[in-house]
Amino acid sequence: IDNVDLSRLELLFESYFQITESLSLIVGYELENFESTDNNFNSSIFLSIGYDNIFNVDKIKKRLLK
Repeated sequence: IDNVDLSRLELLFESYFQITESLSLIVGYELENFESTDNNFNSSIFLSIGYDNIFNVDKIKKRLLK
């Protein structure tokens, strides 16, 4: 580890979409460039889903009692 260069350039692009009041979606792309490895470019695409107040007891009661 003493002689390993872990320097890199990382680019990250994200787009955030609010689907409903409590549901959101994040889509992104990440690109890393390592100077000291044989495989210089590593990239990934990701998708995240977020939900706000998933454990809101009052909201769940209202839905069940309709």
